[in-house]
Amino acid sequence: MNVLKEGSKGGDVKVLQKYLGLTPDGSFGPNTKKAVIQFQTSKGLYGDGIVGNKTWLKLIESDLKNNYITDADLIKVAVENDIELAVIKAIKEVESGGKSIQNGVPTMLFEGHIFWQQLKAHKISPYNHLCGNENILYQKWTKKYYTGSNSGELSRLKKAIKINEAAAYESASYGMFQIMGLNYRVCGYSSAKEFYNALAACEDNHLDAFIKFIKSKGIIPYMKQKNWKKIAYLYNGSAYAKNQYDIKLQKAYNKYK
Repeated sequence: MNVLKEGSKGGDVKVLQKYLGLTPDGSFGPNTKKAVIQFQTSKGLYGDGIVGNKTWLKLIESDLKNNYITDADLIKVAVENDIELAVIKAIKEVESGGKSIQNGVPTMLFEGHIFWQQLKAHKISPYNHLCGNENILYQKWTKKYYTGSNSGELSRLKKAIKINEAAAYESASYGMFQIMGLNYRVCGYSSAKEFYNALAACEDNHLDAFIKFIKSKGIIPYMKQKNWKKIAYLYNGSAYAKNQYDIKLQKAYNKYK
């Protein structure tokens, strides 16, 4: 990789900015230099803001330790399952925008109508817990109570845990591929809480869960056919059309293709 410093521009700068968790605009400005210096000093390097071989090596080393999913990982899944890479990327974008873990918490969306169902599955009457819990417990799907932030969704999850932990963890979708917690068994876990903790640990677990999920749900044949309606139905349920998941998937696929 090239030596980079303030004023540098181009693809290598974008790579650097991705490693540092910055918006990759390809321009090495003051904010990028500040982030480089902070990274260098945190790794025991001389904080001069110049990215040479030693800094590049530390960046790559840190990236590997974080177990980030790379294009190479997605390509491997695509080849092994005879699926076009653009299809996998489309699902990833539509489900989470590529977000996986935020401040040590898997990207999530709590679903109050699923919580209603899961409480009943655990032989708990939802009606006994309605008062004061209207934003986490309701019979029909609605996005009225979505908070728009991961911290807000985490707060909703914590509120549900006070009613019943197992049902609560089962009632949110998690991670880069937004898989519902109630699917924990097919993803290889003994409980939804264990599933949640695994996704909070590293991105590798997100991809592993995704592979197991699409295999167990029989989605792979439809991914090969680019049957967006069927993919959306099996992935998001019968209400997929309300959010136009099939249309969003096709648009994202066209972009990546």
